[in-house]
Amino acid sequence: MNLHPHLRHSLLASALLLASGLATAAEPQVIAKELQQAKTYTVASAPIEPLQMDPPKLPDLTGFTAEAVQKKIDRRHKGKVSLRRMFQEDTLKEFVGGDNKAAEWVQRQHGIPQAIFVDDGHVDLTELSKKVPKQYFSEVEPGVYLARLPIVVGQKGILEIDGKVKQLRLSQEGGAFLVNDGKLFVTDTQVTGWREKDNGPATFRSPKEFRPFLLSWGGTETYIVNTKMASFGYAKSKSYGVSISQYTPNMAKRMGRPEPTGWIIGSEFSDMWYGFYCYETQDFVIKDSTYRDNIVYGIDPHDRSHRLIIAGNTVYGTKKKHGIIVSREVNDSWIINNKSYDNKLSGVVIDRNSVNNLVAYNEIYRNHTDGITLYESGDNLI
Repeated sequence: MNLHPHLRHSLLASALLLASGLATAAEPQVIAKELQQAKTYTVASAPIEPLQMDPPKLPDLTGFTAEAVQKKIDRRHKGKVSLRRMFQEDTLKEFVGGDNKAAEWVQRQHGIPQAIFVDDGHVDLTELSKKVPKQYFSEVEPGVYLARLPIVVGQKGILEIDGKVKQLRLSQEGGAFLVNDGKLFVTDTQVTGWREKDNGPATFRSPKEFRPFLLSWGGTETYIVNTKMASFGYAKSKSYGVSISQYTPNMAKRMGRPEPTGWIIGSEFSDMWYGFYCYETQDFVIKDSTYRDNIVYGIDPHDRSHRLIIAGNTVYGTKKKHGIIVSREVNDSWIINNKSYDNKLSGVVIDRNSVNNLVAYNEIYRNHTDGITLYESGDNLI
């Protein structure tokens, strides 16, 4: 049989390739057979010693107790309670200054907006109720109080809401909220955003609908212990739910207040726009608390907050985003021994140049996207 030279060359090349393939396929079998027949052989691996590290050093949490909070309350000087207009108050400029912001409170109060102010010493809520007209603040049931105006703790004021108060209801219709510019102690009680029309909590309906909130400004201390807070917050600046925030940059420069701080211990937060938010906050502790069924975030420390301790908390059921997130240069903090599960997106997020944080000993499971998410943030230990 005579074949064209080119065809003969192609057939020869194909045969060689086939033989080579068969030989290659047979090599692993030969090697495996040789290993089986060998009496001794050695498997080498890289040394593991360079990978070993000591367990991370954790902060001492023993001092963050309800008893320690009680020792911080200075009751020696009785404070003053007054009604004043909301205008010309540094603490309220965020809500009534410019862009027709005051219209919200004019509409809700049916007149020039007023607030209840606590100044120059200690006031507890039961005392406050005796010094304010009943149309603005009243005891509607034994131990249950309804506020129809904002309550503002002045720079030298101390407001204590304790176990004598079964529940403080902040009226949604009245436009009530809490602003702390001094010291605020909330212990062994309930504070609830309240919809008078329904005689029940001001449950979330729309991001734009006003709901009561708590805001603590620069230079303040806020302590929330063994307390339930519910139905706070909406999508307006500093009105998210429980917010701890330095003043805006221009005001902070003028006022010279230090960064705010405080503790949240053994408390529960539900149906909040944000369960917790902070901005330029230092040394804040959130310990052994529950954040459940909140709308956007469970725990959300933000911009340039540092040395935070988020420990022993349970965060679940967040409806829109993450259980726990630190974002924008939140540094030198601890996220330890928490449970974060069944949240719409991630269980824990470290975001936007947040560095030197420890995420350890957490149980993170059954979240709807990631367990732990790390974005644009180096030098963290997970």
